[in-house]
Amino acid sequence: MAIAVNTVNSVNVSSSPVTVSHSTAGSDRLLIVGTTGHTTATISGITYAGTSLTQVDGTVVNSRIGGEMWQLVNPDIDANDVVVTWTGEFFRGAVGIISFTGVDQTTPLGTSGIASGLSASPTVDVSSATGELVVDVLANEGASTVTAGASQTERWNQVNTTEDGLQNSGSTEPGASTVTMSWSITSDDWVIIAVPIKPVAAGFIPYPNPRYTMMGGMQSMNGGN
Repeated sequence: MAIAVNTVNSVNVSSSPVTVSHSTAGSDRLLIVGTTGHTTATISGITYAGTSLTQVDGTVVNSRIGGEMWQLVNPDIDANDVVVTWTGEFFRGAVGIISFTGVDQTTPLGTSGIASGLSASPTVDVSSATGELVVDVLANEGASTVTAGASQTERWNQVNTTEDGLQNSGSTEPGASTVTMSWSITSDDWVIIAVPIKPVAAGFIPYPNPRYTMMGGMQSMNGGN
């Protein structure tokens, strides 16, 4: 079963906590939440339908902008609330939410990669594999034109224009031995986090029952009927 994108949401945040309704459906589900917070604000917790998410990675750059990624395996189906709570000095933020199907429920993620800087070219490399899907979250200061790398599919681009402005963007790219997630932005502080998502293992196909012929007819073990 191939990994597929189920539902995507993104919102601006002017106060903490923020509540966002997000719907999930399908089988072998995974929920990813990416956050952007201005100044030194970091996430104290995220829940979905009351269940806590686990942080994948995150950091704060130059005491100005923080970016984080969180995940939940097998989230409840239908519409439920994502509640994001920041701690520390919080002016404003943005949130991107994406859910997937066809994800391995035991080991859903590979090893994440994170990078940060002050430039116009956020980029990070992660190790992945064919059949996987890499998802990334970009948090950048300033309201700028944001363009995902050529091999990526942009999934959201949320712009919060309050004061200096900030953005929260996300994309996916098919897995390979090494996947580079990159964006073009107006030069400013940024954080980029990426992680490979692992698919459900191929189903086991049992060896054919010797009581059945190639034509589908039934025969006894000694050749009689």
